[in-house]
Amino acid sequence: MKSNSRVQSTSDCCTLRLLLPVSLQVQSTSDCCTLRLLLPVSLQVQNTSDCCTLRLLLPVSLQVQNTSDCCTLRLLLPVSLQVQSTSDCCTLRLLLSVSLQVESTNDCSTLRLLLSVSLQVQSTNDCCTLRLLLPVSLQVQSTSDCCTLRLLLSVSLQVESTNDCSTLRLLLSVSLQVQSTNDCCTLRLLLPVSLQVQSTSDCCTLRLLLSVSLQVESTNDCSTLRLLLSVSLQVQSTNDCSTLSKVSAASLGYFEDEYQKNFVNRNCRRSPLIHRGYCVRSQAVTHCINEFIRDTQSCDHRQVVSLGCGFDSLFFRLRMQSESPLCVWEVDFPSVVKRKCLLIEQSGDLRDLLGSYVTPDGNGPLVLLSQGYKLLGVDLTEVSSLDAALNLAGLSWDCPTLVLGEVALCYMDPARSTALIGWAAERFRDSRFVLYEQSCPSDPFGRVMTSHFASLNSPLLSLSEFPHIQDQEQRFLHKGWKTCRALDMNEFCASCVPLPEVQRIHNLEPFDEFEELHLKCSHYFILVASQGFLAEHPCLCPVPERCTEFEMGPRPVPSGSLAAVPFPVPVTGLRRFGHRSCHMASHGVVTTGGFGEKDGRHQRLMDLHVLLRGGDGWDQEQTMEGWDGRLLHSLTPLSEGRGILALGGRFSPTRPAEGALILEHVAGGCTVKVTQMNLQPDIQRWRHTATEVDLSGHSYVFVFGGRSVSTLALQDSMFLCLEKMSWDQVEVSGCPPAARHSHSSCSWKGGAVISGGLLQSGLPSASIHLLMLRTPHFLWQQLETIPALTPRYSHSSHVLGEKLLLVGGIWVHCRSVPGVTVVDLNTGHSVEYEIDTSSLEWPLMVHGHSSVLLPEEEQLLLVGGGGTCFSFGTHLNSRPVLVQLPPAVRAAPTD
Repeated sequence: MKSNSRVQSTSDCCTLRLLLPVSLQVQSTSDCCTLRLLLPVSLQVQNTSDCCTLRLLLPVSLQVQNTSDCCTLRLLLPVSLQVQSTSDCCTLRLLLSVSLQVESTNDCSTLRLLLSVSLQVQSTNDCCTLRLLLPVSLQVQSTSDCCTLRLLLSVSLQVESTNDCSTLRLLLSVSLQVQSTNDCCTLRLLLPVSLQVQSTSDCCTLRLLLSVSLQVESTNDCSTLRLLLSVSLQVQSTNDCSTLSKVSAASLGYFEDEYQKNFVNRNCRRSPLIHRGYCVRSQAVTHCINEFIRDTQSCDHRQVVSLGCGFDSLFFRLRMQSESPLCVWEVDFPSVVKRKCLLIEQSGDLRDLLGSYVTPDGNGPLVLLSQGYKLLGVDLTEVSSLDAALNLAGLSWDCPTLVLGEVALCYMDPARSTALIGWAAERFRDSRFVLYEQSCPSDPFGRVMTSHFASLNSPLLSLSEFPHIQDQEQRFLHKGWKTCRALDMNEFCASCVPLPEVQRIHNLEPFDEFEELHLKCSHYFILVASQGFLAEHPCLCPVPERCTEFEMGPRPVPSGSLAAVPFPVPVTGLRRFGHRSCHMASHGVVTTGGFGEKDGRHQRLMDLHVLLRGGDGWDQEQTMEGWDGRLLHSLTPLSEGRGILALGGRFSPTRPAEGALILEHVAGGCTVKVTQMNLQPDIQRWRHTATEVDLSGHSYVFVFGGRSVSTLALQDSMFLCLEKMSWDQVEVSGCPPAARHSHSSCSWKGGAVISGGLLQSGLPSASIHLLMLRTPHFLWQQLETIPALTPRYSHSSHVLGEKLLLVGGIWVHCRSVPGVTVVDLNTGHSVEYEIDTSSLEWPLMVHGHSSVLLPEEEQLLLVGGGGTCFSFGTHLNSRPVLVQLPPAVRAAPTD
């Protein structure tokens, strides 16, 4: 038997990882028994809070072997435990005591093995007190003729921290039983595992249920045993993590839900990214429910059937909002709905809204019944059981029905979930099915997303059969639904959310994680399938003021692919995003700031990183202190040996960086000298561009766009005279680009090329604007491209000869990943290339990155990139990447 499980929480305060591979072998030979139990366990607990980083590695190898008529039992229990802290707060002691008792009787008829282990980890400082208790009780018993074998293994593991920053509790109980029946012909192994991880901060409460069914069949009086193994692995979330996020978002006003808090016993503050993600989800589901209520307002009765309801407060919200009768039927695993029922009964507010109700006795599917609310405990994979339970509870099949599947069907076997979709189409005459789930598992963000759920032992099974939105639409149509339409959440937000609501959400709290939000939204969709009279009423229609604002386009057809290969030498310290990189002198690359990994923690980086290239290639690397911690700044190499200018940036969304920095390379090594400059007025912006331009024999740094604390997107431009190191007024005629941030800019023919960016509306731009030299002033011109470009932002760009290269970035208008686009600056002709990452061992995220043009090598050097992938963890590209230049620009002269 072999089982692998992993539990991971990606909250800000703590990250917990449990790796539990179990290998078990049971073997019998002739009349005597040979029993072998191999139990390797690897356990890692990591806390990423500022207080301490804890790592617990517990590999356990346990072997029990019985040979010959008398017995030989061997127990191997190597334990390796490591606890590490990033501060001086913790002094840890490890106490390990093992008590082992082995009993045998004549002819090996009775074997008993009792093993108790007490393991304690304790700090001598008040900052962090940790206790790990691991009592293990193991009993192996055999009777004559090898007819009865019993193996009982219970494990209790507790990790507790009394620090205010993070209270962590890890409870691991394992019950293992092996029992034979009927002359040792059948052996069954049941291995249920219950795992609870709890924190007083953003950590989630997870339960891991591992059921293993093992059958051993014997022939010829137990002389030969065959091992048949069937494993069923299921991860059930107790909804605490999701519920806490909903409560946190509702408490700040992202959506109205005063009842969700009754399903949690504590409060926590989630990140703005989590708030926005749950807000978008709430907006989409609420929109569909409201449309259903509107479309059925003339009906005397209508109902909602919520599949996989969890701890959702839907019934209580509808009870207050809907004036006409609306019955809500909620279905989930029996253990989930029983706990939900208990929480409802413990809340006076919820009981008052519920009215009179009954909780039927026994182990049947009916858990709670009231006039307008039915709570049922049924496994959704058993459609016949679901049908019978709904019948038993008195559901009306002819009543207009909304079937809601909110991140539930994705965990089911595709064949079973598809059968459920077909069942709903057959049973409900006038109905609408609303599905909210994940999509696009194969791109870099999708790989991180699916890996996260797989690590929780809750793989997204539906994505193997239905990876894209179009696949889901066809799935519903093939199962009998008359109409079906799906939108990803970017498309939904851009077309179905009124502009005043968009502005209201923006004003709730500081937010600067646009890339991460757009990526999350591009990997979730809302689907509406209808039949009966409801098929005549479209549900996902744009609101009037946004009818023409957003149109999803086709995926650009690439003209070829560009090979991406890992940087040829090992490089440390460049796993980051929000940084800036550029050429330093003639043979080096300097990288400044950003958010990345240091000492095992994710944080703003306070260092500068230098790569130097010698005669034998990139052979020198150095990281040095001296950076002030700003990120999302601009970094501009200056002409005539003036060094490199760093402008703007921020320390947080409410704290812009002040002043400017001049970086100068100290000859003969990797050292960089950093000098602070006081420029007045201070630009106080980030996500802007700063490009060197020339006018009438004078050099300027041209600053355009960006965002500030008070303004989402800036349109102004500024000129810094390099001779005087002061701001000058420079005349610019023509129509300037719209306000934007996260665009890109390059020098070209004394002027600049501005491409893409995120507009005030929250949507990317496809425009290319040229700041053209028209002595004694500059002139704005817009370049029309053929074919039209897909809007993008958070990309990088370079000019090589007459060609503009757009590298990576974020798209929301099509469901693919940007590669490299080449634009002829004279004709506007554009060509798309995809990046071939087949030689990379990690998902390559080309946003939040920097790129450096290497014309001699005919390559692009991609440095850093990645970001916080919603609640799935932070992904940082493992190392720099070299991308081959497109053939059309390899021989182009440098401007």
